[in-house]
Amino acid sequence: MREKQRWQSELPGDVRATAGLGGPNLNLDSQLKMLRHLLPITSSGLAVTIVWPVELEQIHGNGASKNAESRSRLGRLRISTRYANVRRENAGFHESSTKQAKQDAGKYQETDGRFSQSAYIKAMRTPSCPSAISSSRGPQADEMDKEQLISRTLAVVGRKVGTSGSVESVELFQVVIKGPTPLVLNWEATCESFERKDGTVKSIPFPVFIPTYGRAYKAHLNWNAEHVFGHFSQGREGKLHPVVCIVVEPKQEDEYRAAWPRALMLVLPVNGRGPGFARWAIQKTCTKALLRPPQSKHDRIVGSNDMASWPVRRLSWIWIADDGL
Repeated sequence: MREKQRWQSELPGDVRATAGLGGPNLNLDSQLKMLRHLLPITSSGLAVTIVWPVELEQIHGNGASKNAESRSRLGRLRISTRYANVRRENAGFHESSTKQAKQDAGKYQETDGRFSQSAYIKAMRTPSCPSAISSSRGPQADEMDKEQLISRTLAVVGRKVGTSGSVESVELFQVVIKGPTPLVLNWEATCESFERKDGTVKSIPFPVFIPTYGRAYKAHLNWNAEHVFGHFSQGREGKLHPVVCIVVEPKQEDEYRAAWPRALMLVLPVNGRGPGFARWAIQKTCTKALLRPPQSKHDRIVGSNDMASWPVRRLSWIWIADDGL
């Protein structure tokens, strides 16, 4: 009896117990055998949930108080301003969580300076075939390299209900795959291998698409680096190579081509739609796109009968990677 009184005196006044999570309140003065019929069975045992009151912290100088909920780390979650139409300085996000502040707080003391990434960063920012190599061979070599770039125009198709009630195919948008001849042909061969389902693509990594914007000389786009996919061209003549495709807006195509002259690129249909649109366009294109004949690539009015004869290009599995990996 004295033990029961001692525990009751130490319990907060508003503590309560429920029959399991979200169940009815239980009388704390009742014996367990009297409440057995109310308790649910969880993990081969009777379940009782104790709801403990939140203890208030000491009052701060401004008179405000904080509880445990306000200290939750989720309270500091901030959506990146890259994915919203707001300016970072206006939103005020991340201002108090800089790397220097974390270093001052000792968060990196176990790892700081011990695992350098500089060599990996440099490797992924360096094109496999730098433009300096071609320029050193003279202007004629430059012209030959430019002629080796080929392109494929792809139409992404949707459906709409016509005036007569029939379902018609309509072109949603166009994208252009552009790059050196071997890389474009390797992309086409990969699409065809997926269509045949012959298992060839299982021996290499799935195609990688990398949306990038305004970082032509800083983005990590060289996936031929040894620590990523390695140099796959040696000893693999006649075989499929991993598809690595840079995704850029039309207005930045020339800048990225100057920095990455031998890259495979997917050029989006419009400018200024943001990373969400880029990822959506990649998914739609890889799900199913039609290869437009060269003579009709600028013809915006195309009928369903015309598109029915166009070759299909699609990739069943892809990766969409950030340009900072």
